[in-house]
Amino acid sequence: MRYLKTVPRGLLEASLSLGSTRSETAFRVFVRQCSPGIVTAILLSFGRAIGDAAAVLFTTGYTDYIPQSLGQPAATLPLAIFFQLSSPIPEVKARAYASALVLTIIILVISISARYLSRRFEKNKIKF
Repeated sequence: MRYLKTVPRGLLEASLSLGSTRSETAFRVFVRQCSPGIVTAILLSFGRAIGDAAAVLFTTGYTDYIPQSLGQPAATLPLAIFFQLSSPIPEVKARAYASALVLTIIILVISISARYLSRRFEKNKIKF
């Protein structure tokens, strides 16, 4: 909401003086001007949701079986890495390192897409 207040009042007045409606002004001017902030807010809330869900997922238990449906329990990647690294079997430790690599790639993809989207939407901003 704070980012919406940073849009200059002159944009609203200029848009309305050209004959556009309030809804056109909201969607074509304000959303365009605030899109980098909106994308950042969505990605921050996504990270917050993942962080808050991690505590719940750690307390739900651990299973080493591959689920066959959505109702069956499954291990989360951080929990699988934690339990597999404590195993003395080398193959299980190798699976833990593979899981850590997958988790790192997922985080990398989210970070790169966030930067790409924010730069892409930054080009749509009206510059003064």
